Amino acid sequence: MSHSPPPPTAPSASGQARSEQGDRNMPFSFTPTPMVFPTVYFPATSSKPDAPAIRQMKFERITWRVTQQHIQEQWLMLRMLKLQEQEEELRLREAEQHIGSIRHSMEWYSISRVSDDEDEALSEDSTPSDAEADQCIFRIGHSIPSIAFGTWTLGKGQAPIDQVDQALSIGFNHIDTAQSYRNEEEAGLALRESGLARSDVFITTKYSGSGGLDIETSIQNSLKNLGVSYVDLYLIHSPRLATPDIPTAWAKMEKIKKDGLARSIGVSNFGVPELEALLASAKITPAANQILFHPYVYAQQLPILSFGAQHGIVTEAYSALTPITHQPGGPVDKPVNAIASRLGATADQVILAWVKAKGAVAVTQVSSTKKFRLEGYLSAGDLALTEDDVAAIDAAGAKGARQQTARKVLRRAAVITLVGAAALKVCGSLRYGF
Repeated sequence: MSHSPPPPTAPSASGQARSEQGDRNMPFSFTPTPMVFPTVYFPATSSKPDAPAIRQMKFERITWRVTQQHIQEQWLMLRMLKLQEQEEELRLREAEQHIGSIRHSMEWYSISRVSDDEDEALSEDSTPSDAEADQCIFRIGHSIPSIAFGTWTLGKGQAPIDQVDQALSIGFNHIDTAQSYRNEEEAGLALRESGLARSDVFITTKYSGSGGLDIETSIQNSLKNLGVSYVDLYLIHSPRLATPDIPTAWAKMEKIKKDGLARSIGVSNFGVPELEALLASAKITPAANQILFHPYVYAQQLPILSFGAQHGIVTEAYSALTPITHQPGGPVDKPVNAIASRLGATADQVILAWVKAKGAVAVTQVSSTKKFRLEGYLSAGDLALTEDDVAAIDAAGAKGARQQTARKVLRRAAVITLVGAAALKVCGSLRYGF
């Protein structure tokens, strides 16, 4: 005679309160208690089941157990997210203190850099020691404007010409393009039509490996497309393009600088391991590293920012306005809108001012063709955020990042659960062997 399992009992109110209190006081490291799942009971039958039915029951049991295991894994991941919240807050505070102690003085409209290149002349009133000459030193000299007009989203044709021309006319003096954007020619034409002197505009372009061409050939093509004899900053667009390896590719970049084809050289999308590999054999330190940088990825990118500050590498931030343009409605909206209201500014200006507060150069991706919005980008440098403002945006960005991770985990758990339920339903309808 078979016995049915006892019905599950709901946890008491006091037990639930203790559980919730335990979650709030959870230590940084712990050994999670294995989650107990209900045992699957099959109905008793008056007659002995045949072989297909036995195989069917075994299959259902295996399927259920696999589903339980996957759900338990997702549950443990969600538990770990709670721990990461406190750990991230501590890590952010420590990293901010570290960066603050080593960050060089950086102006919003002029971040200046002198490289360790022996051939680069120093100004008369600038006479560094031999030790200083071997390092990357920020000083008045070769300046990098701290906000750039990015052409990534402009495409080809007349539109980028008009957009670049408008940006130059309202005061942008830093144009950021790349081989892969396929609008170097349009940017160059707009520069020539603007009537501005070459020395008045800072031009950044990137080696993107387009057409399978090497670095040496690509820089020549970029100069031809832009209609200039040199660029101010030439970047390797991605570490995967540094072939056959990073040291070899960087040696080619150093030659480009020494040949006068680029005043400064740098990288893009490099992480700390790639930067370490580069610096191990570099004669010239990269002037800049352009990376994805906005409040929702700040905690993730903070090690790169810190490493750059230690080695005199300027961090350039692309897609800084993502919380507004592509991920609206997130936790960052509340502090940003409150700050904007208090300062009489716009949300995008506050985000750009936050980038400035982090000591990074903002590379805008044009989300609007309106002239007043572009003018607002330029005037963002006049906003002075308080430490509390910056901390509020940091905290909201970290919260948004955790929410995104949690949503991914929950989506995965939901898919696994649905697949398991569907498998059980199919098994229940078959009732024969496989």
